[in-house]
Amino acid sequence: MFGIANKPRLQTYKQMRTLRKKVLLTLCGLLFLTGCCTSKPANRHWEYRVDTVEFLSPPRSGLAEYLNQHANEGWVLEQFVERGNGWLVVMKRPKSK
Repeated sequence: MFGIANKPRLQTYKQMRTLRKKVLLTLCGLLFLTGCCTSKPANRHWEYRVDTVEFLSPPRSGLAEYLNQHANEGWVLEQFVERGNGWLVVMKRPKSK
């Protein structure tokens, strides 16, 4: 019409399909490279310590001193659970080779 050549719809559809495939392949390639290039966490071996500690009244009296004393030795608090009068304290530190 009016000297303007219109492309058939079938050709435009094929071009769009080809473009989608190229974009999809590019994204998959980038995702694959990102996964291959990320550093993996170091396999750490931990040493654990489990103590049952009883603190005198007032409650938790001496807890900070206890934790600081073991932190100076490299221990990190992993978990603690209240058990009756005391606490079950789980600590960890990297195992020395």
